[in-house]
Amino acid sequence: MLLQRYNPATGKWSTKAKFTTASNGKVTLKYPNTWRKTNSSTWRVAVKATSTTERLISKSVTITTKNRSSVKLKAKSAVIVNAATGQTYFTKNENTKRQNASTTKMMTALLAAERNELSDRVTITKQAANTDYSNLGQRSIGDTITVKNLLHMALIPSDNGAAEALAIHTAGSEKKFVSLMNKRAKELGCTNTSFKNPHGLAQKGHGSSAHDLALIAREVLNRNDLSSIVKKKSYSFRSTNGIPYTVKSTNKLLGSIKGIHGVKTGFTNAAGHCFVGAFKYKGNTYVTVVLGAPTSDARWSDTKKLIKYVKKWF
Repeated sequence: MLLQRYNPATGKWSTKAKFTTASNGKVTLKYPNTWRKTNSSTWRVAVKATSTTERLISKSVTITTKNRSSVKLKAKSAVIVNAATGQTYFTKNENTKRQNASTTKMMTALLAAERNELSDRVTITKQAANTDYSNLGQRSIGDTITVKNLLHMALIPSDNGAAEALAIHTAGSEKKFVSLMNKRAKELGCTNTSFKNPHGLAQKGHGSSAHDLALIAREVLNRNDLSSIVKKKSYSFRSTNGIPYTVKSTNKLLGSIKGIHGVKTGFTNAAGHCFVGAFKYKGNTYVTVVLGAPTSDARWSDTKKLIKYVKKWF
């Protein structure tokens, strides 16, 4: 007898456990505690056809559980997700689409890493160099920087010009790259995401949800080349023309809370203060997302509350 769970992202059923008949002819199905922690999941029982029995499939049953306790947050949206399994443990307006600022760069970095070699050299265009809030500037126009170093610039200090340079190099133009961003988001199961640029500066229609950003963060953390970057507090390199760059992380929790190893901050007036975190605890990594916090301090205090929640219940 098979215990199967429905995956709404793929529209398919997958077998999670197998059970056999006891000596008395009865079968006892047990749902492990780790499976109960999701907010909602749909299950069924299936029996394979044999020489003596026909194939049988039960009616589906949806199991819904509530959060173990409430957490008072100042952020408008939040979520806690298991990075390995995708199970959701805590939510607050997790499916509401909002401006998400530089957390956008997770998708930019993911696409750049998937479609380029880290050693590839990127020629810095005038468009990238002149992007607002970038440390590239006029000195960098025509210079080349490797994909690896631009990824560090985009993810550690959240450099907008680096994100723009990666986008243009990867797809030939920002417009084409944005199309790839939205296509990849759909592939990952994002349903409330619409990117308009590769850096996250406020733009009409641009945005994502806490749930969708957790999906993207899981994919980022699953890549060693990216997960090794987001846990760094600083990084230094030189361009092909010898221009020195030193970047420092905007993640205030790195090094101050044991287990924190990523992922991405964000801020614009439209988005508020945002943070997608990665917290390792008892062998598991949990993705925490807060969007729309009123202040930077609120962003960090909210994340600490989510971490406290993980420590209390897991």
